[in-house]
Amino acid sequence: MKMTEIKTVEIPAPKVILKGDWGGLVYAISTYFVTVDEHEKAVEKEITERAEKMVKRFQELNTDPLRIGEKARQRSDFNRQQWKEQYSQMEIKIEADVHAVQSGIIE
Repeated sequence: MKMTEIKTVEIPAPKVILKGDWGGLVYAISTYFVTVDEHEKAVEKEITERAEKMVKRFQELNTDPLRIGEKARQRSDFNRQQWKEQYSQMEIKIEADVHAVQSGIIE
């Protein structure tokens, strides 16, 4: 078989989803929200937005304090050089899941 054409195929950067459970105490939330569910959604959105900004900054600095690379390294097809090249453009998705354990008025 004679090869007549060579094609270069660009392999897209892998996608990463960071999921987390955050425990903490929220002392004050605006009374604008009506239900606990609305409070939870607002906190989820805030965590997601802040975490996405933080991760983007890490990528700009080409640093991996969340150790995403350590998780990727566990794969048998891990390539360190390819990882270094792809990390800054990698899509990293943040998923926050907030559940109110207790609600009420704090004096």
